[in-house]
Amino acid sequence: MKTKLTTLRLIVILALMLPISAFAKSYPLYLCGTGTATLEPAIAGIAPTDQVIWVDVTGGSNTTLKTGSGTDMNFTIPTGLSVGEHIYRVHSVSASPNSCTGDYTEFQFYVLPPITVGLSTPTNANYCEASSGTNTSSSITATTNTLDASLTDVTFGYLWTGTKGGTTIDVTTIGTGETTSTYTLNTTATGSYVFNAAAHYTVSSGVLKSGDGAGCAVTSANSSAITVTPKPSAPVITIQ
Repeated sequence: MKTKLTTLRLIVILALMLPISAFAKSYPLYLCGTGTATLEPAIAGIAPTDQVIWVDVTGGSNTTLKTGSGTDMNFTIPTGLSVGEHIYRVHSVSASPNSCTGDYTEFQFYVLPPITVGLSTPTNANYCEASSGTNTSSSITATTNTLDASLTDVTFGYLWTGTKGGTTIDVTTIGTGETTSTYTLNTTATGSYVFNAAAHYTVSSGVLKSGDGAGCAVTSANSSAITVTPKPSAPVITIQ
């Protein structure tokens, strides 16, 4: 018994020591929002009267999704599935009287959670148009929801927009980082600036299907205003 407990402890310790990359998973398909996809099996020698059966085995379930024929083999993934990994299996059964059951092929895909995005308080809510020993920039960072650590090929992309005095302005001309999680305003043009960040999913491998065609982009609420204040004019001295 002592030997078994020692072995179990070693297994647990080794598992904890393994890097996250050791558990990394990559999927051929990612869905978000109302995204869906049609799965098309290629079955050699399939006859029009043969059956093609799709089964959901996610989490140990065994739910038949569709029983089609050799001329109706495809299955379209429904929307509204739970967040996380899903596993479908497909196999064929030859027509009666033989009714031979073929081996199944398994297809795994992942449903991503809805995106949430919030903005930090600007690092410098007010700064002067010209440096006089003070900081002449201000940064805002977008924070998104946390993803499963095993999804190493799924990241967020960003696109910042902004207004000056309520009028839309090109953020590329007044700062840097418009496609990263942190945007830095460094303009010397005086005025009040407000920003938004739109976050969307992007994958480095596999296919991403989203209902909006834009990675399920979600735009943040308005940032706190950043005010660029004009510096006082130089005094004019007169003689009385």
